[in-house]
Amino acid sequence: MIAKFSVLYTTFSLLFGIAVLSGYTSGTKEDSRELGGKALLAMPSIIERISKEAEKIYEEIVDIRRDLHQHPELSGKEKRTSGVIAKQLKAMGLEVATNVGGYGVVGILHGKPGGPVVAYRADMDALPQNIMENVSFKSVNKNVSHACGHDVHVTVGLGIARVLSSMRDEFSGTVKFIFQPSEENIQGAKAMIADEVLENPKPDFIFAIHVAPLEVGQMATMPGGGLPGYERYKITLAGNEKLKEATRSTLKALRAIGTVAFPRNMKEYEKILRATLQKDSFLNDFIFIMAHKDSKKSSDEKVVITGGLKAAKSDGYTRAHKQIKKILADLDKDSIKADVEFGKRFPAMICDKDIAEEAIAPIEAILGKNSVIVSYGMIPFHGEDFALFLEKIPGAMFYLGGSNTPKNIIAAPHSPIFCVDERSILVGVKAMTNLIIHYLSK
Repeated sequence: MIAKFSVLYTTFSLLFGIAVLSGYTSGTKEDSRELGGKALLAMPSIIERISKEAEKIYEEIVDIRRDLHQHPELSGKEKRTSGVIAKQLKAMGLEVATNVGGYGVVGILHGKPGGPVVAYRADMDALPQNIMENVSFKSVNKNVSHACGHDVHVTVGLGIARVLSSMRDEFSGTVKFIFQPSEENIQGAKAMIADEVLENPKPDFIFAIHVAPLEVGQMATMPGGGLPGYERYKITLAGNEKLKEATRSTLKALRAIGTVAFPRNMKEYEKILRATLQKDSFLNDFIFIMAHKDSKKSSDEKVVITGGLKAAKSDGYTRAHKQIKKILADLDKDSIKADVEFGKRFPAMICDKDIAEEAIAPIEAILGKNSVIVSYGMIPFHGEDFALFLEKIPGAMFYLGGSNTPKNIIAAPHSPIFCVDERSILVGVKAMTNLIIHYLSK
């Protein structure tokens, strides 16, 4: 998960978990959760089998997670991590391809002939930061850590593969495991797609998870929502003695374009938290803007302002562009020359509405009733390059609860206190395996 503002995100994440614990649960109607047709999720024997297999391998895959956690690797440098993944997949008898889009690994598991192709994607890179932890398997690489939970994402994927490989004679179809490098610098998905990761075979559906500060045992789904995209811009101001004042007024005017800003207090945090769990809120159509003077590229005669835009909808960017251009046009009155350049926009991660809603039933069938929270509004401050996969294949991402507040374990990605209750790995394996089985049965 791409996030730049760890202190604020930590506080936000803590409150998000508290809000969920306080009872902001799914408003999905009970009839939308009925287990219909001949889907395998309706078969207690399948659910029991998945649970039993997942429990059996739990300690082994936790050991893998701890090994990955102890040896984190930055974006584009995931050589050891990819080797661990490939070795595990080959031992399961999967078809394995390595060096896909960098250090990406792909494993293909064939069931009985026929059936769809379902993909699971896990990102594998770490962050250039330390986390405060007192465990025997803490990072041995200075200033590098799995502070975003990608080691958990990989381990869940390997666990799913282990469970499904033991059941390959019991389902029809193919499962494609995509282990992606370079998510944090938003290069990995693009590179893997360029290396035709979505071909031979092409998935019919694709899923992913992301660790979140929900309590362990909980998951969240985002029907028709997800995370916003991002667009960089650069403004150059040049002029006379009024340049300093023009710079101050421009920065102020730019920041006023935003309809949402980082929360400054608990009340504002609470407002955003509630909005994420409402179908209609200000998060359905927001503009978030960042604007900063680049001191290294500025001088007495020229000022460079850099920043970024995030919007819930594409027309939000259009509105922001018009407002920025108007702000700069007004500077001409003071003989200030102003130019703006907009970079290529990175797309928003939008989960398929029907798939995200349909997923509630198979997940709750194995985790228990009301274990799934429905989130509607986008959190404005983050992003995910899983967006590029969802542009091409219908699917969804799900938040996996990793917190255990009674034990002071808070799974707040990108924060210095990031920690995960490892039972979340078992939860993720069970939930996603049953979801994949459900879609294989279509």
